[in-house]
Amino acid sequence: MTMITCIGKDGIERPFYVHFRDDLRGERRLLVSDTIAIVEDFFDVVLRPQGPTLLRVVSINNYGLAKYTHKGIPAAVLTRVAQLFSCRIESSPAMSEDQKDRRSEDATRMWEGMVRRGQAERYVDRDQFFIDPPSETPTTA
Repeated sequence: MTMITCIGKDGIERPFYVHFRDDLRGERRLLVSDTIAIVEDFFDVVLRPQGPTLLRVVSINNYGLAKYTHKGIPAAVLTRVAQLFSCRIESSPAMSEDQKDRRSEDATRMWEGMVRRGQAERYVDRDQFFIDPPSETPTTA
């Protein structure tokens, strides 16, 4: 578990707790809660490995719960995961041949907002977004 601080659309900072779960398919499921223990409701993120340093977002769901809506959770949790695992996080494409990993219109709006705020970037050559792990700046003695 790790704690993240999210800045909501209202400008208020709020703490959330991220619980990591791996499933049998190798996907990483992140349960984000406003409490240390997962009780009955949570914000859900599912990431699928695409290689040793790349995770794809295949699902983000707030289950319509107001306490997880417009709170800045996606940007904070995806940035933290990129940092913890030293990997790039990318969106699913808007369209895919097999429809297995397809980005919804809501997710596109979320990613576009993150790009506007400087929290994500868009690939130049394809219809996907990404977040890189923060680069460490060397310290001088």
